[in-house]
Amino acid sequence: MKKLFLPCLALFAAVLMASCATWTYLSYKSSPDAPAHSGTHTVQGLKKPVKIVYDAHSVPHIIAENEEDMVFATGWVHARERLFQMDLMRHVVYGRLSEMFGNSPNSVLPVGGTLGVDRFFRGLGLFRAGELSAAKIGAEGRALGEAYVAGVNEAMKTGTLPIEFGCWA
Repeated sequence: MKKLFLPCLALFAAVLMASCATWTYLSYKSSPDAPAHSGTHTVQGLKKPVKIVYDAHSVPHIIAENEEDMVFATGWVHARERLFQMDLMRHVVYGRLSEMFGNSPNSVLPVGGTLGVDRFFRGLGLFRAGELSAAKIGAEGRALGEAYVAGVNEAMKTGTLPIEFGCWA
């Protein structure tokens, strides 16, 4: 009997965690906070109307009359669908992951927890390379980059934060 207790307890815990994760995901997807893949949105910052169509696999297809509006809409869609991932990658590249998660040196990360990851990425200097590259972009590239950022900012102004941000509040 004792031999069965731990495996049964582990199975129960796994099923309970899977059930909680599924319930949380489905609750979020059915809530008004989840990004809608249908309907009409009025967005400030566009020069002409833009159409975003989601296919059967929820992949967005952006149809715009000019490149700047297309890039703006791309930033808007990215922020609505991937804002947490964008913020996470920003923290990783700048070597500031510990600001989000704290440091747990006994974690599964092979480099000494999040502080080790931070040291590694600061040593790589990806943020410096990005800043140097941005300084060399021409006027057209800068305008498109600013349009993308404007789309991201517009989505952040008009939408709600993704559910992931609530886990670290």
